[in-house]
Amino acid sequence: RYQLYGVLLREEAAFHDINEPGQLTSRLTSDCYAITRCIATNVNVALRNMVQVVGGGAILLSLSPQLTGLCLAIFTALWGFTVVYGAYSRRSQRVIQDVLAGSTACAEEAFGSLKVVRTFGTEQREQDRYKTWLDKLYAVGMRQSAAWGLYLVAGTSAHHAALVLSMLLGGSMVYQGLITAEQLTSFMFYVQLVTASSLAVCDQYGAVMEVRRANSCRGKQVQHAAGCTLFLPAYREASEC
Repeated sequence: RYQLYGVLLREEAAFHDINEPGQLTSRLTSDCYAITRCIATNVNVALRNMVQVVGGGAILLSLSPQLTGLCLAIFTALWGFTVVYGAYSRRSQRVIQDVLAGSTACAEEAFGSLKVVRTFGTEQREQDRYKTWLDKLYAVGMRQSAAWGLYLVAGTSAHHAALVLSMLLGGSMVYQGLITAEQLTSFMFYVQLVTASSLAVCDQYGAVMEVRRANSCRGKQVQHAAGCTLFLPAYREASEC
């Protein structure tokens, strides 16, 4: 954030003529916080659960390749749905960041010229103008919440489907003497572990995609002498995004 602030101060005057202070302030605070949270939490949790998925999958494969193939088909469907949800999250998060920046700029503009607003009696007009931004934010938030709900339903359904189908098919294999009851019990335990870890990875993937979209179409990479890379809001390139 310190380096980004320094870069913004050294931008050309034309850059600050085009971009309002409220937008720059919003990007300086919200975008940097999102990147920090992503690195400190989301990536960490995703990597930890990915190790559990790989290790648990190897154990499942050693116990029963047939049952592992069934679970893999369910996990593939879950991961495919996660990719679709991640793509939607990227788009919606970009809109949310733009709306937040616009609402901040609207409020700062009104507060900065408060004497003029009071003189001409346009308080209600400015309040309605700010409410327009809030209505946009509410609409986007509702759509994102609906998408999140569908994603949770898909994840929970995949979790229970893996357990039920593994139990049914595994019970049939025990009856036929292909595997033992002990192997089926161990398999069910690791299916629970792998499914829960897969859901955790998918959750973190969606969060990472939100941060990535929020900063990619509004960002450009700036290389510093210290070797640090950060994302600077590149508003001049916004139309190309």
